[in-house]
Amino acid sequence: MQPAPAASAWPKRILITGIALTLIGLTTLTMTLGSIGDYYDPRETSEHSVEFGETTGPIELSSGCWVVNVEDSAKDYTITYQIVENGEVAGDVDEGCRTDFQAQTADVDFVKVTDLDIDEKSQVLVKITCESDDGCENPVLFTNGDSVINSMMVDPWLLITAGLCCVGFIFIPLGWLLISINRGHANKVHISQNQIVDVETETNQKIKKDFSSQFVGLNTSVSKKIDYSNESNLIIEVNGTYGIHKLPKYLSNFTDGDLSVDDAVDQVLGAGFNVKYSKKNTKGFILEPYIGLSDNKTVNNYD
Repeated sequence: MQPAPAASAWPKRILITGIALTLIGLTTLTMTLGSIGDYYDPRETSEHSVEFGETTGPIELSSGCWVVNVEDSAKDYTITYQIVENGEVAGDVDEGCRTDFQAQTADVDFVKVTDLDIDEKSQVLVKITCESDDGCENPVLFTNGDSVINSMMVDPWLLITAGLCCVGFIFIPLGWLLISINRGHANKVHISQNQIVDVETETNQKIKKDFSSQFVGLNTSVSKKIDYSNESNLIIEVNGTYGIHKLPKYLSNFTDGDLSVDDAVDQVLGAGFNVKYSKKNTKGFILEPYIGLSDNKTVNNYD
């Protein structure tokens, strides 16, 4: 008797590589959370600031959807926005546009006053009227939401983090599934009773066959929670499924000929994973990026 061949080391290497890449990616993510938050802080990303009582000329706004924010409250502010051409007011700026930018900070609450739809670079005259004698102390901030989102999407650290996590998320379930298949853990063999009906279309002749078949299933699942601190944790869940259903050979004798089936095999392959990182800041705001993927495939082979 020959010894059983040794299991390949590659599934374990793929799993370890996936875990390492994921951990590096998530570590990079935690290190860059501050810079990600800066993208949504109007104090960092606003290109113009106008204060009540300040005497200034028109501000230059490039094309895009400009988000106007004020710290805390805007109830005392009445603001007008007018296009200036050749030193004269040419009309009001169109308000109402769509952008993914939304002011979010841990230490200050910002209120959105409006969105300015700028089709091309324009000179805009901003006039602020205050409804209260002791109000309107905070400046009005102008942020080009389209420009901010575009800058964030090409941030090299974010691209590196996303790349590491994506590759890691692919390697983890793949490696785990291959390891489980190699080791044959948790596999179960079931005997099932089946009935197949073969139909000859021209004569409508039907032949029923009753026989037993075998089904082998392999299911794996693992989850891990990693606590970094009282405010942050990481949960990783991986699962895999492999099943094969084999029917015995059989022969159906029809009046006009015979139907012979030598091999009838159904295979099911599935894999999935979920990764969730949770972090709570001092204001009680919880940042919880989440990603998951599941895929199932059925392969039929009849000869």
